Amino acid sequence: MRSLLLAASVLVGGIACLSQPAKADSHPCSATANQRLAELGIDKDDVKAMRIDGRYQSSRQGSRLVGFDAWVELGSCSQGQLVVSMSRQCRHMTDYTTGTCEVAGIANNC
Repeated sequence: MRSLLLAASVLVGGIACLSQPAKADSHPCSATANQRLAELGIDKDDVKAMRIDGRYQSSRQGSRLVGFDAWVELGSCSQGQLVVSMSRQCRHMTDYTTGTCEVAGIANNC
């Protein structure tokens, strides 16, 4: 019984770990996100934090991973973030900002 409870707690702990967003610097798509920030002319010193999350599409059969979003917190944005959207293969797809964040040439999706 004790080993069953231990196995269950390890399994639940493992699932919880899988649902956490990846640290941006260790994610396979971090190079693409950083390259895009450079293309946009965003100074590395302006980047306060970046987190990369999986983007999923839901259907009756369940959900499937369709890509990744890098959520970038900029010092120049008091509210909102820059989002760099990428494919499952980490190819850049599009960018947008949220809240009151403004980046030249990027649409805002309040």
